[in-house]
Amino acid sequence: MTKATIQKIPTESLLFKPAQQAYITDCFSIQSSHLDLPIEEIYARLMSKTPKWFDILMKLRDRIVIILGLKSTQDMAAGNSLFAQTGKQFTLKNTTKPSKIMDFFEIIALSENEIILSIKDSHLDMQTSLLRHKINRTNNTCQISFNDVITTHNVLGKIYLFFIMPIHKIIVKKTLNDAKQRGHI
Repeated sequence: MTKATIQKIPTESLLFKPAQQAYITDCFSIQSSHLDLPIEEIYARLMSKTPKWFDILMKLRDRIVIILGLKSTQDMAAGNSLFAQTGKQFTLKNTTKPSKIMDFFEIIALSENEIILSIKDSHLDMQTSLLRHKINRTNNTCQISFNDVITTHNVLGKIYLFFIMPIHKIIVKKTLNDAKQRGHI
């Protein structure tokens, strides 16, 4: 699998069971040869270089949600991010442990092959997982899956997702494909 493809959330993921009750789920997977790289480093590599249009969309998103009384990405990070941002490159500040903030997500679970990050807001809860699975040491390959599980709390959450999810899917797929092309995953 040289390009990211849409899949079902793998049964190996800790998000598999919560996905059964979610309002929206998605999963994009891509092949990787990074069998031993820490999963949080793979996540950092994915987020280290996003398309310029993504950065513009995030700034626009922040302006709109503030008007609606929701949290901006800066509010969600609250200065506690494990990333020290320099330009568009991210580096890990310290050891990643559950209950820390990575980018603007709270890390709620971390294992050798999966990191689960969460955002909780008044309109929705989102859990994102980066999972390394289908590990084949003989061929030095594995699959990296980017999984999302979203539950909504009100109509505003559903309206927000109506507009965001089509863009989100494009961003996730492009981010995985670009990282693969750069050799980051």
